[in-house]
Amino acid sequence: MRNFPFLLLMLLLLAAAGLFAQEDTLRLTLAEAQLRAIERGPAYQISLLDRRLAEEELALARLRLYPQVDLALDARYYFERPPTLLPGEAVGRPGEVAVVQLGGNIGGAPVLDLRQVVFDPTLFSELKILREAGATAELQIEVEARNLKLQVAKSYVTLLAARERQAQLRQTARRLESTLEQVRAKVSAGLLPALEEERVLLTLEQNRAETSQAAEALEMSELLLKQLLGVPPDRPIALTQPFEPEEDPAGLPVSPVDLSRLPEYRLGERQVRLIELESALQRRAVWPRVSLYSQLGVVALGKKVDNEGEDQLSWYFNSFVGLKAVWEINRLVSNGHRLDQLELERRQAEWRWTGQEDQLALAAARAGYQFRAALETLRLQRRRAAFAENELIYLQTRFQSDLAGVREVLEAEEALSAAQRAVQVAYYDCWAVKFELLSLRDEL
Repeated sequence: MRNFPFLLLMLLLLAAAGLFAQEDTLRLTLAEAQLRAIERGPAYQISLLDRRLAEEELALARLRLYPQVDLALDARYYFERPPTLLPGEAVGRPGEVAVVQLGGNIGGAPVLDLRQVVFDPTLFSELKILREAGATAELQIEVEARNLKLQVAKSYVTLLAARERQAQLRQTARRLESTLEQVRAKVSAGLLPALEEERVLLTLEQNRAETSQAAEALEMSELLLKQLLGVPPDRPIALTQPFEPEEDPAGLPVSPVDLSRLPEYRLGERQVRLIELESALQRRAVWPRVSLYSQLGVVALGKKVDNEGEDQLSWYFNSFVGLKAVWEINRLVSNGHRLDQLELERRQAEWRWTGQEDQLALAAARAGYQFRAALETLRLQRRRAAFAENELIYLQTRFQSDLAGVREVLEAEEALSAAQRAVQVAYYDCWAVKFELLSLRDEL
């Protein structure tokens, strides 16, 4: 009884540790795993930043539509006042040119410059290109999200299948251990030779090797999923959404895929559109640009403020307004070569778009065929696994009655293990193809 408080404290600590471990376990459905992977995916985050950059570039380009304002202050001190030529009549010396020095040693000119674009043939084309670039960045975000969803879905089901395979191998090991006990009892009773015991031990050793390999595959599958989710390798995860493929292929009808819904297809279309807008910009770039500008300036000349605080500076207004036209003649030649280059780039983009369309259509047709075949294979493998299990039960019963040999029981065990493995492979193939098909329909 003296150790009772200590034991109670230890039990409480163990319970708390178990509770903490449960709370630290990350529990995820497939949708939650996909969302987490998207939030932490480097490629997806880069696409988000590309969209932000496109938005900022568009906002910066729009500022060119507004008046451009510059405020300048030019303050000077003249060591020698600049000379000014005046007609002699102004100073009482007719017929001569008088050289005089006006003002003082201090001069200043605060200037306010205003400039406004009146006509720029390329400005609105540039805005269209930047808006199209923003839409392209948005489609790239959708592409990255679709790819991440597909990767997570496949990794999720792969991990579920690996865990189930591990459980099946352990169940097989328990059956083999039970068979080993029965064989040892019969060997001790002289009903079986010792060779049969060695046969069971070899089969059990093979099971342990397969269990070890399955454990490594399970660890790798879990590590890959954690990497996609941004989860530390030492944090446990629990997959809370079991899967069961449809028994009826009609559960997911295989109909033609609408390629226009896929971001990859629309991305190819946008890339062609971007080149067309660039060509339109280059055609307009040979036109002259016209801008309106004005200046509101004040010039100060005179001496500095005297000791009595009187300002002896003289102020003169110097303001004007103007209209400026610029025509870059050299572009008439250089833009011709640039337009030829853009036409070649447009053809390349159209061929890439056509190739992408063909690849997506082929992938959709292949996924539809593979999905039907995978469902049929899964049903067949399940029937074989059920038959192998019933055959094993039947032979175990006969073995207990000395009507079947050890070899037959072990062969039935191997047949059941192989059938269960085939079910696992078919199960994963079925869901992998289904996810591929759902992704091509933009429904994943």
